[in-house]
Amino acid sequence: MTTLLLPIAAAAFAGELTHIAPGSVTAGGDGSADIEITVSGGDEAYAGAQFELVLGEGITIEAVSFDKGNKSGVIPPTYARGSYFFSLFAGANEFEGDFTCTVTISLEGTESSWVKVAEIQRYHLLGPGNVETAIDSTESLIEVRAAGSFAPLSLLTHNLLWVALIVVAAALAVALLALRSHMKKQAPEGTVTIDRAEYELLLAQRAEGDRKNSDPG
Repeated sequence: MTTLLLPIAAAAFAGELTHIAPGSVTAGGDGSADIEITVSGGDEAYAGAQFELVLGEGITIEAVSFDKGNKSGVIPPTYARGSYFFSLFAGANEFEGDFTCTVTISLEGTESSWVKVAEIQRYHLLGPGNVETAIDSTESLIEVRAAGSFAPLSLLTHNLLWVALIVVAAALAVALLALRSHMKKQAPEGTVTIDRAEYELLLAQRAEGDRKNSDPG
């Protein structure tokens, strides 16, 4: 079941909600990494926010924290409909301005994966059971690299492999040309090639000549 701050939500209030997330993070030796997501927009005070994240293969959320409020005002991640939801909440509109959520994740294995920020909602209380909601549905895809992996290095290794193959192919071509030239020099000048029929005809003519030479009459 999706974690919600309050049971009733109305249309979004004025002020565009936006967020900034890193394009990639690299897991440490223990496989963990911190993803900082900063949310901004709107001038009104608010009572909390909810995040929806989608996790790639091998990713687990270990903890979430906010630079506003306290630990008791955080609802931990809950899985629903293929996403993970977690929230910051308070009983009144006590938060103002930008805020940052830090998501600590862990990556299992040595293959890189990803985390997608699917949606962020921020809540403004109008009264008991009456809430205005600002929604940021701009998705951000965050690459999670395994410890020790570095994309430019992988690209360099790939290019070096192709360079090595080209060098080997060029060396083989030069060697074949040199061998061909050597064999051409060793071949007798003026050598004439004949096919099998011509060869057998020559043998017959030679045998006829020898027979005539040996005939005393």
